[in-house]
Amino acid sequence: MQVIPDRARQAAYAQECRARLTALDRELRTTADTETAEALNEDRMRVLQELGNLGDGETLLAYRFRAGLAERSPWGEMFQKAVATQRASDLPTAPMAAVLTDDALAAAGIGTEQWKRLLVAGDENLATLAAHYILAARDVVQLDLLRKVATMGTPRALSIVAAFVHALPPEGHRGLDELLSPFLISMDAATVESVASFVGAAESLSQETGRRLAVHVQQALAVQGLDQEALHWPWCTTWRKALPLRAEIHLFLKEHTQSTPPPDEEPAPALLGSVDVLLDAPYAKPVVLQPEERKHLSALRPAEANGVAAHKFVLLAASAGLTEELRFVRHVARDEYNVGTVIRHAHGRHGLVEVALAAHAVTATGYLGMLAARDDPDLDVETITSPLEQLGRKTGDMHPSMERAADRPRLLRAVGPSARSSVGPGGSHPRGRRGKHRHHGTS
Repeated sequence: MQVIPDRARQAAYAQECRARLTALDRELRTTADTETAEALNEDRMRVLQELGNLGDGETLLAYRFRAGLAERSPWGEMFQKAVATQRASDLPTAPMAAVLTDDALAAAGIGTEQWKRLLVAGDENLATLAAHYILAARDVVQLDLLRKVATMGTPRALSIVAAFVHALPPEGHRGLDELLSPFLISMDAATVESVASFVGAAESLSQETGRRLAVHVQQALAVQGLDQEALHWPWCTTWRKALPLRAEIHLFLKEHTQSTPPPDEEPAPALLGSVDVLLDAPYAKPVVLQPEERKHLSALRPAEANGVAAHKFVLLAASAGLTEELRFVRHVARDEYNVGTVIRHAHGRHGLVEVALAAHAVTATGYLGMLAARDDPDLDVETITSPLEQLGRKTGDMHPSMERAADRPRLLRAVGPSARSSVGPGGSHPRGRRGKHRHHGTS
C-alpha cells in the first residue's frame, strides 16, 4: 500500500487552501450585499489561519492589509504560528522564519523606530512586515512618513497607509486628499480595493472628510468606466457606510450648507440620492428639516426630468421627505426614457438590483403622497393616485420593477388610508414581458 508522505500531503493541502483563497477573492468581487461579503471574509480568514498553521507566512504577508481582513485581530498569532511551523520543519528555514521570532527581534534590538525606517525602504514585502510590527506595538506613524509610503504608488502601499490613518491626530484629515488623489487619476480595477480601505479609514478619522473622499471616488469610478467595481465589494460596502442615516440628514446639511462647493462637487445628490426608495421606503415621517434646508435641497433639482440625475434627485427627495417636489417626481415617473431605461445598483440586503429609472419615482410618488396627506388632511390625494393607477394598467410590457412599483396595494399602503376609497379594485399584471431597455450601472 502506497502511503503519501506527510510533507507531500501538507503541501497538497496548502495548495488547496491557496486555490480556495483565490476562489473566495473572485466571489467577493461579484458580491454586492453586505451579509455575503462579511461571510466570505470570515471564510478567507479561516483559510489564512490554516495556511499559517502550515507555515505559509508568504501568503499571510500578501493578505495582511487586504480589505475586509486588515482590521481583524488574529494576525499576530497567525504570523508567529507560521514562523514556528517553518522553524520546526525539516525543510530549509525561510529567511522570514529565521529572524521573525520575538526572541530574535529582541536580541537584535529591532523596535518600532527601526521598523519605521524599513517601512520606507522601497520594498513592498518589507513595508508590509514593518507595518504589521508597528501596529502590533500599538505605535503610530506620522503623516509625513505615510506620504513617503504612498509614493511607492502601488495598491499595497495605499493599503498600508490606510492601516495607520485612524490613529492620526484630528487635524491629520486635512492631508488625506493629497494622499489619495494620485491613486484616483488612473485608477483601475486592481486599485479599487486599496482605495476602499483608505476611504473607510478616513471616515473613521473624520466623517466629513471620509464622505467627501467617497464622493470623489464614486466620480472617479464613473470617469474610469469601472461600473462593475462600483457595484460590487469592496467599494459598494464602503460607499454604503458613507451614506448619512435618515436621522443624520439634518446634521449632514448643517455641515454642508456652511460652505458653498461648486455644483459638480456638491455631495448631497450623491450621498442623499443613493437610498433605494423602492425597497426601503420608511413608513414614518423623516426627520424634520428647517425651511432653509429644504430650500437648499430643492435647489439641487435638475432641469430635466429624465436620466440618472433626475433619478438621484428623486431618491434625495424621498430620503428627505420633500413633499414640495411631488410634481417633479411624478414627471420622472411618467417620462418615457425613464420607463424604458434600466439601471443596476448595489443594495445592502438584496445585492445587485435591476430597476427601471422610473420605478423609484413611482414608489417615491406614493411615499411622498403619504407624507403630504399626513401634513394636509384636506389634500385631494386622487391627484396623486390617478396617474399611478393609469400607469398600473400598462406595466405588462415594462421592466418587472415597474410592475412592482405600480402595484396598487403597495402604493395604497404608502399613500395611506385616506386614499383607499378613491381607487377601484386592483388587478395583477403579467410578469416577464419587457420592452427594449437601455442599461446603466450605478450604485
